[in-house]
Amino acid sequence: MNKLIKLEEDNLDTLMDHENLIVVFSRESCGACVKNNKNLIKLDKKYKIVLVDPIRHPKSTRFMPMPIDFFPKMGLFNRGYFKKELSQTNIINQTIDII
Repeated sequence: MNKLIKLEEDNLDTLMDHENLIVVFSRESCGACVKNNKNLIKLDKKYKIVLVDPIRHPKSTRFMPMPIDFFPKMGLFNRGYFKKELSQTNIINQTIDII
């Protein structure tokens, strides 16, 4: 099982050097986010998964190239470079690496 890292400070930049980083912009009050988190922990341990509250940590949202207009909004990054947006279906079916 994978561990979800909850960003406590607005410092996502310090974690962007990971090869397989999934950044999840979500809110604790979001029911879909809570359900999504249960699926995230089932992913392969090669992924580092970081939960970011975009309201509390607005500086960290700059890494997502598209608007964070719903929750959860997820992106796959490789050493600081955005690779693709992920959907809840990608997480459930574990089809993250397919581009």
